[in-house]
Amino acid sequence: MKRYMFGTLPRVQPKRCFQTAIGKESPKGNSEKDQLFENPFFQQLPSNVAAVYLNPVKFNPSENDVLCASLKIKSFETPKLDTFTDFICRTAYYMKIPIKGPRPLPNKVESWTLLRSPFIHKSSQENFERITHSRLIQLYSVNPVTLETFFSYLRKCNMWDLKLQAKAYEYESIDDALKNFESQSKSTDNFKELLNGPSKKDIITQNAEKLLRNDPIYKDLLKNSSRK
Repeated sequence: MKRYMFGTLPRVQPKRCFQTAIGKESPKGNSEKDQLFENPFFQQLPSNVAAVYLNPVKFNPSENDVLCASLKIKSFETPKLDTFTDFICRTAYYMKIPIKGPRPLPNKVESWTLLRSPFIHKSSQENFERITHSRLIQLYSVNPVTLETFFSYLRKCNMWDLKLQAKAYEYESIDDALKNFESQSKSTDNFKELLNGPSKKDIITQNAEKLLRNDPIYKDLLKNSSRK
């Protein structure tokens, strides 16, 4: 059984120098990717394990692809945020979903100024700050069933301190849109008729009169009252 030294294999990142499995610095002449491929420990790894040490592969959307959903990932810590965005890109590749991103969004900075102590004659205050980091991933030309499966899998594997915010877009023809608009307008008209119609008391009295008119005892009472 072969034993692999996973801890000695570095992750490929641009513009950074890493150390090989022997512990010596890589020469400047060769690129970082070539150094990793020449590593004997890396060559013995299976392809699915070796892909962890490389940047995720993505299906780039073409000009004819349509935007179907956008996904925002938010967190207070960048390491976990970058790790999960990498996981999302790999998941989209294996599900054959064209994506764009991850694109970093502007940070949201929140600050509070609070009193430092509960003493009544206090004069000092303390400032607190919270920074929210976010990334944006856009998904193109996805089947709705595949999109639901993708989002459900991300919810299942989500980390505890990350927030996922997804928006899905649906496209339809003009005829379908007009039909939906007409059906919605009819439903609103029916709702307006219900609002402008008789009140509950009037409906109850009308139904009570209908029931009493069909009752023979009530008919006899009406006849006797009319004779008098």
